[in-house]
Parts: sequence; C-alpha cells; structure tokens
Amino acid sequence: MGLTATALLDTGSETSIIPAQFLKKAAAKGVNLDAYVERIEPPPVNIRDASGNTMELFDTIRVAITVDDKLEFIPFFVAKGLDDVIVLGTNALEAFGIGLSSRELHEPSKKVGPEEQELHEAALVKERVYVPPGKMSYVTLTRVSAVDEPMLWSAHPLISHGVCRVTSEGEVRIPVMNNTEEPVVFHEKDKIGEWRNESWITPKHVDASNDMLDFNEPKKWQDRQGRLDELLRML
Repeated sequence: MGLTATALLDTGSETSIIPAQFLKKAAAKGVNLDAYVERIEPPPVNIRDASGNTMELFDTIRVAITVDDKLEFIPFFVAKGLDDVIVLGTNALEAFGIGLSSRELHEPSKKVGPEEQELHEAALVKERVYVPPGKMSYVTLTRVSAVDEPMLWSAHPLISHGVCRVTSEGEVRIPVMNNTEEPVVFHEKDKIGEWRNESWITPKHVDASNDMLDFNEPKKWQDRQGRLDELLRML
C-alpha cells in the first residue's frame, strides 16, 4: 500500500488485528484496497480480548506488510477501534522472527524495604492465561524467595491453598479448573495470593468446660512427604 503504520507487538495474542479505520483512511488516500488486500475465510472460533469478551470483527484478510525490510503476507482480523495501531500477534511475530529474550542485569545488592518485601511474598501470575468455562488450564506463578517448597495461601476462588513444588526455573505451575459458566482470565502480574514458609499449627479442644482453644507448638518439618501427609490429614 505504501503506507506506514504504528504496530503493537502482542506476544499474548495468537492473532493479528488491523483497525477498520486504517483501511478507511487508506482508501481515502486513493489506495486500491482490492489490489493489496485478499479476503480469506474466517476460522470457526470466537475471538476474545484480554478481558475474555467476544470481539466484534468485520472481516478476515491477508495483506503484505514489511517490518525491518522483510516482507510477509499476514492474516489479519479487521476490527473497530484501536485508532491506527496495528496489532501484530504471534502469527506475525513468528513470520518475522520476532520474539522475547531476557538478560541478567548485574546490579549492586541493596537493602530490601517493606514494600519490596511484600512484593517478594506475593504470588504473581507470570503470563496471561485464558480458562474457558468448564475447562482446566495451568497457570504459572513467579517465585522470588529461595524456598524450595513454599505454601501458597490463595486469594483466588478457583485456586486452593497448598504446598507447591518449585521448578528448576524458579516458578510454580498450578492447575486451575474453571467450574463456572463464564471465562476466567489471569493477567500478567495479577496477585492471586501469598507465598508462606511458615509451618502450620494444629488446634485441639481442651476441657469441654473451657470455651477456648489450646495450640500445640509449631512442628518443624524435615521432609516434603511428612508435611504433605499432615496437610491432607487436617483437610
């Protein structure tokens, strides 16, 4: 088309989206859209946004775009809104060889303040996960402290408390069953609970005449199996 546009690289979307407003402006500038745009059959699925809402799509097209002097023919959904920003999903990013990379920054150690300590104890979602109604998906949680088997104290109605196993990457992967009639979306950096390394205390009733609870001393666990067995017994 000979037009330049701003693109949003969205690694959390499997599809690419071009705003109808952009095509309208191209036609107003005299661009023959039929010469550049190929209409294709839409997939038999519903496309949802980051909040899980069904998107209103006008058409499905394939158009040639150039990124860093590399030209590729990319399928797009045509949608309203978005101004003139074109969303490049993973289908386009893979075609152009674009991906995420990480590097370790070596910074001098500093004292951790109360706010940072609270962040260290938070159980945060690593990346966006969409869970359809009645389906199960896995959610990856980030870990900050060096505890091998932390206790997750959940604040999410679909996630239970429990002892978790940390992967070699320092993360925790937990299953989530969506037993509701609505889709559930976990967003990146959502706080779904807290990590705790405390041992639990088993309450027991004392003399029936006493309206109170007596607590045993906290038990120090030496192995994972003993800790799990005690947790299952309490539940």
